[in-house]
Amino acid sequence: EGTKRNLELGRSIGYGWFSVFHTLLGLTHFWRGRWEEALENFQEGARLEPPGFFAGARQGFPFLGKAYAGDRDGALALLREKMGELPRPGQTNAMGRWTMLLTVVEGMAVLRQLDEATKLYSLVMEAIDTGALVRPFADGLLQTVAGMAAAAGGQWEKAEEHYRTALRQAQEIPHKIEQPEVRRWYARMLLDRDAPGDRDKAFRLLTEAIAIYRQIGMPKHVEMAEKMLGEVEP
Repeated sequence: EGTKRNLELGRSIGYGWFSVFHTLLGLTHFWRGRWEEALENFQEGARLEPPGFFAGARQGFPFLGKAYAGDRDGALALLREKMGELPRPGQTNAMGRWTMLLTVVEGMAVLRQLDEATKLYSLVMEAIDTGALVRPFADGLLQTVAGMAAAAGGQWEKAEEHYRTALRQAQEIPHKIEQPEVRRWYARMLLDRDAPGDRDKAFRLLTEAIAIYRQIGMPKHVEMAEKMLGEVEP
């Protein structure tokens, strides 16, 4: 409700960055399992985004929303339009480009575009080297995204290190939403690696994730974790 009020206030006074409230509202819908409403707000936030240092920050969210909603063709078509707005390696990049990078890597991981996701690992590490911990809009941890990108390329040891770091950070900050999210992505990596003991550990992580998702009211994420749990033979 507070985000809705801020959105209306920003619109009424002509606040140039009121598009940010569409993205925040979209994230709220996304976490609550209202993915159609989430995508609508992500798209509106991207459409209304003004130029400046934060430009691009909202452009990755429609891609992410489409990826989670299962619109693979729509997501990839949108991504092709926006790839040129990602950070440039080794250069000074505005915050908007870094924000877009993090959502794009997650969307690629959701779509299992693994070859493309792992190509962005070095850029994610550049973002981490800036000292940032939490993604803009409080949308997760950079270490989780690094784990996704590393796992996409089969860099299992690096991925596991990132996920273990993310688990610790999510507990220490604390980041309540990220606590089950790290567990879900860590379990995905373990199932893909499928080394001795990985399935048992994935089962435990997913069981914990489902309990937390239920506690904080993320029904769609419960469904995703339960589906993944079906891949595990305890």
